[in-house]
This record gives sequence, C-alpha cells and structure tokens, in this order.
Amino acid sequence: MVSRLQTEPTETCAWMAAGVLTYKLCDRHFDCEHCPLDVALRGGRIEPGFGSRSSLHNACRLAVAFPEDRLYSIGHTWLQHLKGGNGRLRFGLDGFAAALLAPPRSIRWRAAPGAIQAGQSVCSIAFDGGALRLSAPAGGCLVSCNAVLDDDPAALVDEPYAEGWIADFSDVDELELTRLMSAGEALRQARMDLRLLRRRVALHLLADDRSCEAAQRGDSELPCTPWRILGGTDYPQLVQELVH
Repeated sequence: MVSRLQTEPTETCAWMAAGVLTYKLCDRHFDCEHCPLDVALRGGRIEPGFGSRSSLHNACRLAVAFPEDRLYSIGHTWLQHLKGGNGRLRFGLDGFAAALLAPPRSIRWRAAPGAIQAGQSVCSIAFDGGALRLSAPAGGCLVSCNAVLDDDPAALVDEPYAEGWIADFSDVDELELTRLMSAGEALRQARMDLRLLRRRVALHLLADDRSCEAAQRGDSELPCTPWRILGGTDYPQLVQELVH
C-alpha cells in the first residue's frame, strides 16, 4: 500500500523532520497537536483548551470523536447503515477532515443518481483559494444528495455526522465494506495523518520565508492555522492528499 503523503510516520518532532530544530527531547510522546513549542514556532498563540487530552486537536480546531455506528475510509469519509433504510447507507465526511477545513463557500455535485464506483467523485467543495474533491468509499448506487448543503455548505464541516451528511447509497458492495475501518482504527489513522500533515506544513513554512513572516506579523487575535499561514492553494492541496 502506498504510504500517506509519500512517507511513513516516525517518532520524531515535526520541526526536527523539517530541519528547523536539530534536536529536541519530546515529553509529549510526539503529540504535535498539543505542543506549545509547535505553536510558538508558528508565531501563534495557545487557545483555551489547547492542552486538552480528551479530543484530537488540529491547528486550533477540535475534531469530534469517531462514532462507533459507522465505517470509515482511509480518505476520511464514512458510511453508516440507515435504520429502516432498506439497506441504504449514508455517506459523509469524518470529524478529523472537518476540523482541517475552512468553511466551504459552495458544493458542486459531480455525480448524478445511479451506479457509482469506489473512488468516483461525488462532489467538489469550494473554499476561498481552493477546492476539495470527495469520492465514494465503496461502489453501489447513488440514491440522493443532501440538498441542505446547497443552501448551507458550512454544515459539512460544522455538523459532519448530522445535518452535514453528503449522500445516500444503496446496493453497496459488501466486500468493499469489509475493507473500511472501525472507529478505533479511524482514530489511529487520523492521529498518524495529522502528524504527517503538520510535518508537511512545517516544511512549507521552512521553504517559504514569506509564509513565516506573514505568520509572525499576523493579528495575534486570530488562531494561527495552516490555512491562514499558507494561503492560496498550498494548504488545500496538502489536505487533498489525505481527504478524498
């Protein structure tokens, strides 16, 4: 299997991997998302609750828990059997992916109701400075898309497990369902992917002095997020490598 972001996770500080630090003894078990040093190096500030161990933190936004009542793809989407749905499954974005994203401006449906294959694009989400494509995690039949997102695309990231669901499928390939992950496996995958993403962000900051300068002179009242630091299409492109 191809490794995420073309690299395997190793137990090293993200800033060491980027070449910013030469050596650091980490007392947080390389839990970068809760690291005050990480925030300080970005020129940001520690928000209330930053040190909380109860939730997965990403760049000053909290990812919600992974509900046990659904299956998860490596691309950070989920499928859930609908109660009384005659075998239908609901498709959506997981909480980890939602926490990485800025509020979307619009959503474009790229698949019409009918047969759909695993990996086929379902929709494209537009943000300021970029877009993100989401694909079906398993083959089946696309029954309907969530019309709520046409009027309120922000629901996709605000309520990823509720009103922000994306589409309903039927006749989903059962074999492909067996390849999806449980909630526990998805949480472990998210932690690994977050570490890799933060490492890539650190590399971009190291390579682009303008991003570092912008972060240092930025408004101290704003959270120091990768989306704000990198700007343009850089950050959406990094996220697309994980979320799809």
